[in-house]
Amino acid sequence: MCAAQDKVLLAAVHELGKSKKKKQDSPTKNPKNKPSKSPAKLPAKPSTNLPTKPLTKNPPKAGVAAEIAKLGQAQPQGAIFPTGPSKASKLVAVQLEELGVSYSKEVSFSRCRDKCMLRFDFQVVTEGHVGAIEVDGRQHFVPVDVTKEEFAAAQRRDLIKTAFAHSEGIPLLRLADDLKPEEVVEWLKGFLDHVRKGRKDVIFASNVPEKYAYLAGYKSAARKLGT
Repeated sequence: MCAAQDKVLLAAVHELGKSKKKKQDSPTKNPKNKPSKSPAKLPAKPSTNLPTKPLTKNPPKAGVAAEIAKLGQAQPQGAIFPTGPSKASKLVAVQLEELGVSYSKEVSFSRCRDKCMLRFDFQVVTEGHVGAIEVDGRQHFVPVDVTKEEFAAAQRRDLIKTAFAHSEGIPLLRLADDLKPEEVVEWLKGFLDHVRKGRKDVIFASNVPEKYAYLAGYKSAARKLGT
């Protein structure tokens, strides 16, 4: 009797062991119809559709804008302005006409002379006040197809005219060759306001102020003119 019971018990234990082993060996399966997780989305790239040029609040008037556009077409990309004083002079004349300012070109004064009377590129009259403008091309700062003596004489004439303007109380604007058309227009507008207020200063308009170092002695030269 006991032997028979032992056999039954051993058989049950054997079957239980097989069942556990089978359960351990079988691979785990994902539940059916369970949605899989989608990969996380990366944040959208920032927009690069931004303006490439600064916006101007006060664009120049039509005549000046057209003149600037023509000058820009004639020069290589990135070139500074002007390549020649005649182009700058033309832009100044156009702007003065747009602003309704009376002006004369190539004006001379009997007391402003070297070996002969010297001329200013522009004389302007606004609200009863007089001013002068000089357009200084590259040849005013470096020798261009001239001897050292001729270059020195040209700079001496610049000094005499600047000293004369200071001595006579005539406001003077000197426009350097490194200015862009838009900068010429802005300097010119500021100078005209300067003249209307009765100011008598000499203004050197340049992005490289040291270019006008050769005129640093204009005040002492003006004192000599007054004696």
